[in-house]
Amino acid sequence: MTETNGESRLATVQLLLPDLREALAADPASAAGLFEELHPADGVDLISALEDEEILTLFANIPPADTAMLTAFMEASTAYELLRQLPSELVADILEQMDPDDGAELLAEFEDEEQAQVLSQMEQEDREEAAALLAHEEETAGRLMTPQFVTVPIEGTAATAIERARAGAREEWSMHSLYVVDENQILRGRITLMEALAAEPNEKIVDLMDTDPPKVYVDTDQEEVARVVSKYDLIAVPVLEHSGAMAGIITVDDMVDILIEEGTEDAHRLGAVEPLDNPYFATGFWEMAWKRGMWLCLLFFVTMFTGTVLQHSSDMLTHTLNLILFVPLVIASGGNSGAQSATLVTRALATGEVKVRDAVRVAGREIGMGLSLGFVLATLGFARAILWDTGHLVAWIVAITLICVCTWGALLGSMLPLLLKKLGIDPAIASSPFVASMVDVSGILLYMAVAHAILHVP
Repeated sequence: MTETNGESRLATVQLLLPDLREALAADPASAAGLFEELHPADGVDLISALEDEEILTLFANIPPADTAMLTAFMEASTAYELLRQLPSELVADILEQMDPDDGAELLAEFEDEEQAQVLSQMEQEDREEAAALLAHEEETAGRLMTPQFVTVPIEGTAATAIERARAGAREEWSMHSLYVVDENQILRGRITLMEALAAEPNEKIVDLMDTDPPKVYVDTDQEEVARVVSKYDLIAVPVLEHSGAMAGIITVDDMVDILIEEGTEDAHRLGAVEPLDNPYFATGFWEMAWKRGMWLCLLFFVTMFTGTVLQHSSDMLTHTLNLILFVPLVIASGGNSGAQSATLVTRALATGEVKVRDAVRVAGREIGMGLSLGFVLATLGFARAILWDTGHLVAWIVAITLICVCTWGALLGSMLPLLLKKLGIDPAIASSPFVASMVDVSGILLYMAVAHAILHVP
């Protein structure tokens, strides 16, 4: 069987581990040589097998540039827990070697006092770049962007663009597009490096550039940034001040991180868990208990109303005991219908397929879907009730209720995310368990109402 590239890299990492431990014990500075042929991501896999004390010894003895490359590929929270144990002067040296956006992400993990101490040790230019990025709100384009990008004056030529690109390459800046600006640094257009290379040297930039490139602003939410990138299939997106001046760019590596982070948050919320700030194993026991417990308590109180409704309907249930047999079936069907709709609409909102203004269309579609699915389940429920010999009246109660709860569940599950979006709240809070619990309570009310109407029990 042919060995995959990933398996080959893993084998290399495993082979290097004994050598790394030996180097750390004998001559820690020599350990830097083991990382020369490794991609930083593989280097992180290698050091993840070490104890924290060994990693700190490594970081304290290899060049700051090497440590910077490794920490850039770590979870920010994990890197922080390690770096906070190193002298602030060394941490400052490491951060100066990182890309500004990666450094700012890591600095954001530090407590205010620690952050101020590290910033005071950094070179003025690096300190000002980091402080400018940290001044923006979390999860906005301004916090994610890098201020390292290449601009071309609007009066320039293709030759000017190529010369600017060379200068950016010497600084090792990420580069795919060059941004055309006027004397006030206002974005006027964009030209790709390929377009600049293919053009005649004296061709004017204004004749080559895209005059209306996709863009975002410093306060644009990262979820909207991800939508823009996905819609226009971008490798980098410019970030503007509201004056129109270029502030930075967000590159594809950060975009991938955004998509993963947003997807993880939505998955957690749809499962009725408050999103975790750290990876699963890095999250403390009590923090995990709090984030899960707060939702469980909320769902518990919502579900308590089911018992209250059943208690008030005790006379009905005593009169016709067969109704009790179908309580789980009724509430589960309605809850599942609502959970399906909530999941579909929440995801459609996240990807931009559905807007709040589409509420009427969504409602009509989900009512139709709820009725259709309700009729299918009603047929099955009616047949089951007849087979259990519960009587035709109970069978009709079950069938009618199933149509009602499936339709109501689909409507509630689809409208709740839209309402939350309208209020500026994350629609993913309309989690499947939350919607299911709400439909459970209303499903019992519908069940008892239909039973009262058909059986005429006081």
